[in-house]
Amino acid sequence: MASLLKSVAKNAAQDIAASATQAATQKATGLAAAATEKAQNVAITTALKQAPGGSLLATLYTSFKDIGRKIKTYYQTLSPQTKSIALALIVIVIIFIAYTIYTNQQQKSKDEQIADLSKQVNENAAKLGQLKQGLDAVGLSSSLGIEGFQDCPVQVVAQKEEVKLVSLQPFSIKYAGFKGTVNSDSTAVTGGVFDEADAIQKALQAGIRTFVLHIDYLETDKTSLGFPAVNEPCLLFKDNTGELKSSNAGSIQRVCQALADHAFAATLPQKDDPVLVILYLERVPFTDVANPREYIRYLAKIGAQLSPLNTRRLGLTDKGDFTKQALEKDILTLPLNNFSRKFILATNADTTPFRSQEALNISIETANNLDIWSNMRIYKKSANANLGITSLANDSSNFILLSESEVETAVTTVDSIKIVRDSLKTKFSMMMPRPSQNPDTDIVNKALDQIGINVIPLDIFSFSTNQTIASSTPWKTNSWKLKPALLR
Repeated sequence: MASLLKSVAKNAAQDIAASATQAATQKATGLAAAATEKAQNVAITTALKQAPGGSLLATLYTSFKDIGRKIKTYYQTLSPQTKSIALALIVIVIIFIAYTIYTNQQQKSKDEQIADLSKQVNENAAKLGQLKQGLDAVGLSSSLGIEGFQDCPVQVVAQKEEVKLVSLQPFSIKYAGFKGTVNSDSTAVTGGVFDEADAIQKALQAGIRTFVLHIDYLETDKTSLGFPAVNEPCLLFKDNTGELKSSNAGSIQRVCQALADHAFAATLPQKDDPVLVILYLERVPFTDVANPREYIRYLAKIGAQLSPLNTRRLGLTDKGDFTKQALEKDILTLPLNNFSRKFILATNADTTPFRSQEALNISIETANNLDIWSNMRIYKKSANANLGITSLANDSSNFILLSESEVETAVTTVDSIKIVRDSLKTKFSMMMPRPSQNPDTDIVNKALDQIGINVIPLDIFSFSTNQTIASSTPWKTNSWKLKPALLR
């Protein structure tokens, strides 16, 4: 018995000693860790105090450190189940905060979008416009007549009297006034804004001399800012499926004001060249057949917004009166210097109902009469082509519109190229590209050099500078390209 008691006492003494040793070790370790942490805190706070506003930074650091310590101490008192719940809640809060930050970054305001796009727009405009020359350089500047037109053989050189609109292919832009953004694969516009003043000025600096205004209207009220009332003519950007993508609407009047302010600025190499303004109506809320009076009133709202162009619009001249499309053939065939520093307006809308105001018991102010504003009317080549409100062409039509898909089909065989080329030889023509992308470079080259299309409007702001330069290679040095001789 004595021996057993002695053994128990010995084991108890050893356990007590071991526990004491462990406690002492833990205490020593804790004191050492605390001393190390204190030294680190002193070093960090000392370093923070040396920075600008260091005292505040050091105080914030100490406060957050103290809060963290208290949270850790409290967390250690929780049960395992409670700890799991707390961790889950912390993860949820972190995910919510991250999602909120991401959403706020994605849903930028109109002004933030404009700021983000301006850098790309400025770069594209600057690089595209560096070497652009005006109309005087087309086929006239050297003994061979090909300066600024180096990629063309000598036999296509024009004499001065041949430099006329029907023989020219101007550098052109679609969705005038619009700045777009692209998908991650850089193939399609997904958003963007209308910022008319800056976009038009930058387009002019890039060498653009033909502007296509895509005119549409809203069928339902939009609560977001930047859109007009229902049935009011405005500029909208929609993708290839017809879905509205622009975060605001563009103003016809603001585009015209920017053109009036900057199109003939002394700093532009093309300052004396005419500007072609194309009013392309995607839809109208009232047709000239079902409701002609409301149709006229709608077109008059467009005419009213053209007022900034009035002082330089092509009207009565010593060559005749160019209003109401009366001399549209002469616009194509007279030497283009007759229209120096003028705005030439074309539209796909039928403006002839303005001539029946008395019979329709309606009166429109002369200043708003779109028929008077219109120098040329645009017709489509194919009845099946979906090209806004454009009417089908006849033998006397002078301005012909084709869809991109029509041109793609036309350039597939030698015979089809010849048929379309011959039908357009004495006409002024335009290919309407798909909304969300620029045409393939191969299609652009074939349309210009094999068929003789005059106008191919491009989006020069929605894509990278390299992509845009590649798309606009035919206008590398000039705002005006001369058709090959066989197509003139």
